[in-house]
Amino acid sequence: MNRKLLFTFSMIVWATLSIAQSLQIENVVANYYDPLQDALAVKGNIRNNTGQSLNVLVKSQALEVPQGGEVYFCWAQCYNPNVIVAPVALTVEPNGILNQFHGYYKNNGAEGEARVRYTFYLESNPNDSIDFIATFDPATVGISDVSDRQASVSHTLSGGQFSIAYSGLGGNAYVELYNMLGNKIYGNKLKGSQGIVEVPVSSLRPGLYFYTIRERGNSIYTGKLVIRN
Repeated sequence: MNRKLLFTFSMIVWATLSIAQSLQIENVVANYYDPLQDALAVKGNIRNNTGQSLNVLVKSQALEVPQGGEVYFCWAQCYNPNVIVAPVALTVEPNGILNQFHGYYKNNGAEGEARVRYTFYLESNPNDSIDFIATFDPATVGISDVSDRQASVSHTLSGGQFSIAYSGLGGNAYVELYNMLGNKIYGNKLKGSQGIVEVPVSSLRPGLYFYTIRERGNSIYTGKLVIRN
């Protein structure tokens, strides 16, 4: 990584890690656009450094949020901006990893950075904790890259077959399918500027899913998919 990119990254996310006996934060990725939430996001893994199962909670502290913006987080499930402490602890196995945390910032048209502190701690001992501060800066993220072309996307679900019809796309476009936790469960490159792609869904559990069409790395369309029994 060159100096310029290193400096840019350090401006995007500044993390302070406190000393914890039991927990460790790994693989923090911040200030990226999540099309499923239509928001800037941060994610990271929480590692259990002990040889016993631990119940872990998370709380958020908005240090700086522009007027009109809102911050919230997901801890196995997503909570509204009024929830600052997860009401349910998640269990991490001995020497295991939790990857179910995502933090979000919606600027809703407001300008400027948002800074949020996330603290992870043991349900049995809140003093055994670790935290980091994430900086969300909409000015540094290309949330949309809409050209003069008019892309058209539609989908059908029939007999266990999920089909996406598309037209008006440029080159290097992909379709991706995500579950409610934001985990990608399918991805495939689209062929040509128009066509129909079949997405395998027969093995999916009932629930709500999202699919997105990406072009040159940017999300240009996101839709919902409901799988029923």
